[in-house]
Amino acid sequence: MLSLLDDFSETPAHTSVALTVGILPKVVNTSSRANILDPSSRYTWKGPELENAQNVLQDGNLTFVVDVGTTGPIFQTIDIAFKAHCRINNIRYIAPTVSSSSMIHDTPNNLAWVLLGPKGRSKDGSRSWVEDPKGLTRFTFTLSTICALPFSYTANHLGEGPFIFIAPALGNLCAPIDRLFTTLTRLPEHILAHQCQPRRICHKILPSLRSDPEPVCGPSCFDPLPRSIIRRSSPEIQVVSDSDDDFPDPSRLIDEIIMNGGGFCAGCARRPRASNPASFSSSSTCSCGSCRCRASHDAVYPWSTT
Repeated sequence: MLSLLDDFSETPAHTSVALTVGILPKVVNTSSRANILDPSSRYTWKGPELENAQNVLQDGNLTFVVDVGTTGPIFQTIDIAFKAHCRINNIRYIAPTVSSSSMIHDTPNNLAWVLLGPKGRSKDGSRSWVEDPKGLTRFTFTLSTICALPFSYTANHLGEGPFIFIAPALGNLCAPIDRLFTTLTRLPEHILAHQCQPRRICHKILPSLRSDPEPVCGPSCFDPLPRSIIRRSSPEIQVVSDSDDDFPDPSRLIDEIIMNGGGFCAGCARRPRASNPASFSSSSTCSCGSCRCRASHDAVYPWSTT
């Protein structure tokens, strides 16, 4: 089987290749960082299941395309694009703590994400994507490597060029869920980063989870954005929505959230009855009448957007 890189090396003038990256929202199930209360399933697909997974990630704003060089290490280029994509789209991740001395000798092991690759093949024809089956280093994490086996088994159903999966290294993502709903079912708070987003995505991409109940928001599922970072000029707010013309401007939705006290019902995710922020309290009830709303802006969240 010829390396995929051969397809791009016929024209010597090309010094870069468009690489499509799919971000899987949960840490791999073999990671020591996997949440025991919300365990990650094995990323296993066969045939059209892989295509469906890539389409769902694209629909959920969890894919990006980056031009990488045809020679030399490419993990730093991917990392810059990953951080930019997360920052622009309000996708939170846990950033690693890296000392200034280790930054000089940057390696793929110091990143907030890990590369996944297929390993083995089951009798039913399915493959499981695991954490870096080749153990790449800062010298071997190159385009030629990810265009060769086993990574080349990951077909690109979203466009031309190679495709790779990456997953968070230190904990599940926290991201907006607005793109997972229609214009009729979308709520203002869906543009905020939700802890339930990984469960919702995995329910759609993993065949082993499709018979499970549809995931819903849990207690303290999302963080009402602190006032200090809510600005109309903020790129996180300007481009967080999809292209639906009927979807209101996210900036206006954020303002609406603030005007209503910044608290939402943890059970039904509806806005509370209290319209005066001064009168809003933790005992305020929402329109469903069966649960309590939270108003605290002091919760500490580990996710990062930088």
